[in-house]
Amino acid sequence: MAGISVAIAGAAAATLVAGHEAASATETASNNATQVQEQALQQQKAEAAPYTALGQSEIPTLQSLLNGGPGALQTLQSLPGYEFTKDQGNAAITNAAAASGAGLSGSTLEQIGNYTSGLASTTANSEIGNLLATVGIGANAASGVSSAIGNTANNISNIGIAQGNNNANIGIGVGQSLSSILGNTLANNQTNNLLKTIQAGNPAAAAAPAVPGVSGPGLSYSPVTDPGAGYI
Repeated sequence: MAGISVAIAGAAAATLVAGHEAASATETASNNATQVQEQALQQQKAEAAPYTALGQSEIPTLQSLLNGGPGALQTLQSLPGYEFTKDQGNAAITNAAAASGAGLSGSTLEQIGNYTSGLASTTANSEIGNLLATVGIGANAASGVSSAIGNTANNISNIGIAQGNNNANIGIGVGQSLSSILGNTLANNQTNNLLKTIQAGNPAAAAAPAVPGVSGPGLSYSPVTDPGAGYI
C-alpha cells in the first residue's frame, strides 16, 4: 500500500505541476501580447502628436476669423504678409492718382478703401481655407489615435477573456486527470486485493470453474497436452 500511495502522490504532483506550468505559460503569453498592444498604441500616439498639436494651434485663429468683427481684422493684420500686401496695393493706387494729378482726392481714397476691404475679404477666405485644412490634419490624427485606443482596449479585453478561458480549461483538465488517477488507482487496488485473496486459497475462489492447464487453490500451472481437452 505504501508503494501505491507514493505512486498516487507522484502522479498527482506531476499533474498539478503541469497544470501550474501551463497556466503560467498562458499568463506570460497574455502579458506579452498586452504589452505589445500598449507599445503599439504609445507609438501611434507619439507619431500623431505633432499633427494633433499643429491642428490645435490653429483653432484660435480660425475661430477668430469665423466670428468676424474687430477681432477678425486684428487677426488678419497679424497674418504674415497681409500688411505688406495692403501697403503695396495702397501705394500703387496713390502713385497712380498722383501721376494723373488727382492726388488724395475723394476718388483716390475710395479706391484705397475698396482695395483694403477686398483684400481683407479675399485674404480672410483664403486663410480660413488654409486653416481648415490644417485643423483637419490635426482632427484626423486625433481621430486615428482615438480609434487606436478603442481597438487596443478591445484587444486587451479579448486577451484577458482568452486567458481566463485557458485557465479554466487547464483547471478542468487538471481536475479530470486527478480524478482519473484516483479512479485507476482504486481499480488497481481492488484488483490487487482480489489476486491476494485468490492466492491465499479463498474457498470462494477455489470453487470457481477450472481453466485448462490451471488447477488447485494455489493456481499451479500444468501444460495442456491434448488440444481437444476440456475442463477437468
